[in-house]
Amino acid sequence: MRRMSRFVPLVVLAAFSSACLNIFGAGDCAGIGHEPPLNVTVRDAAGHALALGAVATFSSGGNSAADSSLSDSLTISGGSPGLTWDIAVSKRYYLTTVLHGVKAPGRNACNGFGGVNTVPAVLSLAAGAPPVRSVSLIPKDFTLDRTHSQDTLGVVVDANPGLSRAVLWQVFGDTDAVSIDSTMGIVSYRCRVHTGFVQLVARSRVDTTVFDLVHVVSQGHPGSPTDPPCP
Repeated sequence: MRRMSRFVPLVVLAAFSSACLNIFGAGDCAGIGHEPPLNVTVRDAAGHALALGAVATFSSGGNSAADSSLSDSLTISGGSPGLTWDIAVSKRYYLTTVLHGVKAPGRNACNGFGGVNTVPAVLSLAAGAPPVRSVSLIPKDFTLDRTHSQDTLGVVVDANPGLSRAVLWQVFGDTDAVSIDSTMGIVSYRCRVHTGFVQLVARSRVDTTVFDLVHVVSQGHPGSPTDPPCP
């Protein structure tokens, strides 16, 4: 097991990032480029995006499939075309919301696909929910190299109105393998002889027990006799 070395504390205001993650439900033609026919936007009553950490269970007849998002803070996709679905959206510290009779467009995702139907789900807090409920980082894990030298981390903090959404960053592992812009959340590659392994942790400044983490690999060079060394 790699020993976690020093950590570097940084403070940054939460930023938002969104990129669609397509998860096919049962019966779709996954792998040929068609999106699922149903998008569920997940928000609280104030309009804040809540899709990260939520689960949408799509049920139609005897079919049921649970979908989630790892990279889209607002939307969960799923279902199969041409069917009518009941969609139950659940998330820790929130009451489950059920959408009944949601019609998916199209008859066949492989032939004559009929588009995407987007429906809203609004979640309400459960009794006793803590004031800071989650910190979510996107993307979850990634590799940096000379051909992909930067990535930007989005931070989504689910907390009560009026509370700070700033986070404390901690960097563990091979901390000299990357550099971090704490204002913009940009993680940059540092070329080294050996591949580096870094763990980035973001903790709520209001409640440091609430956190999320990602793993970053920083590719070492040269990796072969024809691979140029680091400058």
